[in-house]
Amino acid sequence: MAHQGNIHKRKFRLLLIEDDQIDIMNFERFLRKKELHVVFDVVADGLEALEYLQQKEQCGEPFPHLILLDLNMPRMTGHEFLKHLKEHPIFRNIPVIILTTSSDDRDVEKAFAYQVAGFFVKPLDPFLFQQILETLFTYWGMSCLPEKMLQPQ
Repeated sequence: MAHQGNIHKRKFRLLLIEDDQIDIMNFERFLRKKELHVVFDVVADGLEALEYLQQKEQCGEPFPHLILLDLNMPRMTGHEFLKHLKEHPIFRNIPVIILTTSSDDRDVEKAFAYQVAGFFVKPLDPFLFQQILETLFTYWGMSCLPEKMLQPQ
């Protein structure tokens, strides 16, 4: 059954793949300020994200409803992570939104080739960053989410 309603009334699981501590702090500040019911985990790169998802699968725990992904990270970039994610029969169903400093057209094209749900360039201005997060959470908070599709088999 799909989850309906807004993010203020239901638990929303999110995986933030980000290596910049300031961006992580801004994200956490936004969630506290908005009092959203978001259960989220943070990992520093694509390799750690794949290990996180594999652990969820092995333990039979639900996957995140959404992944927010940076592109420029150590060990495994966002593009490399997307490639591995989309090759996996279950993980490929998790929606991914790119949230990165890169505005390079090649990065945008490559990300959408992996069927991302959106691509946002992180602004330097914290207020504008908060506006992007507000837009994302408004949209995903109103979206129906396929709960069964995000369960380990």
